[in-house]
Amino acid sequence: MPNFLKKIPVYNGDMTELNNTSPAKARILIRERKAKIICTHPFVIRLNYVKKLSDNDKKLMQVSKEKKEIN
Repeated sequence: MPNFLKKIPVYNGDMTELNNTSPAKARILIRERKAKIICTHPFVIRLNYVKKLSDNDKKLMQVSKEKKEIN
């Protein structure tokens, strides 16, 4: 699978699951010390801060969770 199709799971500073990100964005967050690597296989990162979610973000996360449950 090409690298640009892979998505990296991201967790908030309080360990709540956020939307996945691209490997490039994950590298930038780690380089800027905004995130830490939690696990290398599968690759997972955790933000060093707590991101407050907007209502729209919460709706998007709910939809993505429902899709995971269907599959």
